[in-house]
Amino acid sequence: MDVRTGCFGGCAVEPADWSAPATVAGGARIDAFSSGSAVSTDLSAEAVAALNRGGTTQFRLGFASAPTGTAYLFVNRDAPVTLTVEYR
Repeated sequence: MDVRTGCFGGCAVEPADWSAPATVAGGARIDAFSSGSAVSTDLSAEAVAALNRGGTTQFRLGFASAPTGTAYLFVNRDAPVTLTVEYR
């Protein structure tokens, strides 16, 4: 999972997002899963430092290799997913 202080390209989901540079590449990892839910590793110290506490921070999920199908889930404000952030 890549972390970007501010936005990858623009703040809407757009085709150029995949190639926009990350503030922190590989700031966390979600292991492969085929159904249900998954939990990421903790954010790295660099990724935590990249969080924009006063504005936008974007996360980019990627695949280690290209998927064989096209059943993608687009995670945006309309998707039925939950992002839980826990500060310690």
